[in-house]
Amino acid sequence: MNTTWWVASPTLLLAASALALTVKTVQFRSRQVKVQPIKAIELAESAIVKRLRKAIQIPTVSSDDPTEINYEAFHDFHRFIEQAYPAIARTLKKTVINTYSLLYEWTGTEPGLKPIILTAHMDVVPVERDRWKVDPFGGQVENGYMWGRGTLDDKGSLVSILEAVEHLIDQGYIPRRTLYLGLGHDEERGGPAGLEGASKIAQYLHERGVHAEMTIDEGAILDRSASPIKGKRIALIGITQKGYVSIRLSASAPGGHAMAPPVDHSTVTEQLARAILALEKKSFAFTIDPSVESLFDYIGPEGGLAERVVLANRWLFWPLIKMLLSRKDVFVSMLRTTMAPTLVRVGSKEQSLPETGYAIVNFRTMPGQTSAELLASVRKTLKGHPVSVELNGVPHEATAMSRVDSPNFRLIEQTIREIFPDAVVAPALSPGRADAEYYYGLADDVYLFAPYVYSSELIESVHGHNERISLENYLAMVQFYIRLLENLAGWSSTPVDKEQVGAEQITARPRA
Repeated sequence: MNTTWWVASPTLLLAASALALTVKTVQFRSRQVKVQPIKAIELAESAIVKRLRKAIQIPTVSSDDPTEINYEAFHDFHRFIEQAYPAIARTLKKTVINTYSLLYEWTGTEPGLKPIILTAHMDVVPVERDRWKVDPFGGQVENGYMWGRGTLDDKGSLVSILEAVEHLIDQGYIPRRTLYLGLGHDEERGGPAGLEGASKIAQYLHERGVHAEMTIDEGAILDRSASPIKGKRIALIGITQKGYVSIRLSASAPGGHAMAPPVDHSTVTEQLARAILALEKKSFAFTIDPSVESLFDYIGPEGGLAERVVLANRWLFWPLIKMLLSRKDVFVSMLRTTMAPTLVRVGSKEQSLPETGYAIVNFRTMPGQTSAELLASVRKTLKGHPVSVELNGVPHEATAMSRVDSPNFRLIEQTIREIFPDAVVAPALSPGRADAEYYYGLADDVYLFAPYVYSSELIESVHGHNERISLENYLAMVQFYIRLLENLAGWSSTPVDKEQVGAEQITARPRA
């Protein structure tokens, strides 16, 4: 019997593996679209910055409790738009949706073309003023940044879209396809988010038979400090959103005086603490969702040799990939369901043992995991704990995945590369939730992208303190939306009615 093959087989196996690694790495080529960067348009920068400052100064703060919301601030914001953007006021059709949200329609000259929907939201999250270096609603400019709540989430995007539309109207631009601007007022309202704003806008459009080519909502560019590819910033186009599910843990106990606490440590506070710790110990599995596969396919070829080898051969290096990406919070959130205890309400007097209390734990679920499955999993984990477990508010399920191999995706990619030529563009799973979830079914594709440039530090300021945007980034955002609308809606040489444009009839010319 010939036994030499036993000796040779390990060598052959290693050689075959090396060959497979090499072939896959060689075939792992860049997917970045090649474009010619365009010249920046001359803009009245000081006026643009002044208008953003005015928008930040209007405290359109959301709250989970509607009785705590100053709704008059939203009317102030409506008036700000009317006054700051007169070309929009005279050209676009405005519809007030459910009192506080706005829908603008810029009618195109070719009704056979599917429209485009751009969305953003007026509302912002509350602030803890004592943690801010400046007035969070002052719009202060310092060291090249504008500071204030909403600069990054999401008035920066909303106002730069308005700036782009205003500029194009002033330049005689007439779109071939209709453009809708959906400006919601309740995106930040926790579980009920979007139900009174974006949901109603989408319902209004649906009832009128509108079906769009695509919807584009908020998103991000990660700078070099936050990017997983060394030395390169990444523009992430969200093609699907994680689910948003909050679970309420409730506990009760006899209460009593703090001088005689129960020896079995069964106070409400301790019950909730142990339940939260039990959930913290539960680790949801890392998952390679199809959207994450696409992300790796786009960013992998742009890295160094080691990164290309690893991401081209995920079948072999998945443990290493998990270890590397687990060091960056934003990427961990793309790989598994996450949980965060966000609210705890226990007690009212320091010397009294509370009789009841509750905690809210917020989960962001991976596509494929429903809120019902998550609730069942949490109940199983907390079996034996003296707490009740129930959904808190309205759960938002993970969304469907939009196409990467579509002209719509490539057009957004092209625009990003024209304005941010050094950015690597990649599809991604969006770990947050946005109003875009209500537009599925209204559009062929729904994408999440806005050209906010985030450093690791700035990411922490969103929903935190000292939120700010660089003026360079903000002006680039205006440039981006101008070019995006040029690319998306096209230029028309067909004159339209004078009353529609609110000025002399103009034959628009495409940008050089």
